[in-house]
Amino acid sequence: MSKIKIELSIISDNKLDKELLDNLLDNESDVFYQIGDLTANGVSRNESAWILSTQYVKALEVEPLISSFFNQIGDLKKIGTILKSLNVDVKIDVVIREVGHVFPSLFIPYHLIKKINFLNGDLDIDVLI
Repeated sequence: MSKIKIELSIISDNKLDKELLDNLLDNESDVFYQIGDLTANGVSRNESAWILSTQYVKALEVEPLISSFFNQIGDLKKIGTILKSLNVDVKIDVVIREVGHVFPSLFIPYHLIKKINFLNGDLDIDVLI
């Protein structure tokens, strides 16, 4: 059984308003940084980011995890409209950690693709072997 993590990233070349995004998405970010902030290595960041992430979960299917993740966010049409006005990039990452040579089902139904589209987001799937 694989371990799967879902992550929503809102990225901008400008400063982001953390409180606005926390309220808009009904969640406090797990990771937040501004353009110009220093990394642990002392390197200046070249973008701002607001990131909401799940923990790794053992699962055989990706679809129920993505559905559950989106259910905790709120009205995606409204959120998508506001995010478009902020001129930000939105990315949904599905990170799959292979455990014991068992890979999950990667079926993503149309209703989830529509939700990603409401956010004008990109879907990335990473498989870590």
